Amino acid sequence: MADHTRHAAWHTTYEVHEVVDDTAIDLGLRFRSDDFTEAIEWALEYLQPKDPSDKEVSALQIVKDEAGKREVVWSYSLRQAQAGHEDMVRLWGFNPTQSWNLPPALKR
Repeated sequence: MADHTRHAAWHTTYEVHEVVDDTAIDLGLRFRSDDFTEAIEWALEYLQPKDPSDKEVSALQIVKDEAGKREVVWSYSLRQAQAGHEDMVRLWGFNPTQSWNLPPALKR
């Protein structure tokens, strides 16, 4: 009997793909791992620009490939992230994620 655990078709992988937001256009595979946590960590680091001249990433997806069955298990969209910040301002009247500096008279 064949050992299916050694065959690549039975192996689960997680692929990070850069995509164009709101389209089916895949800009390519950026990272692949056997571990979902590694894929998430890589994706979050990829979203952080190393240089101010770096382009912003429109969208990322992590695709789980398990025995040839593929599904998106995580996604990021710059447009939705920006809309989320606008929603916080509308909800709270300010951006609660913004850094605040106290006036010098109020500092201890």
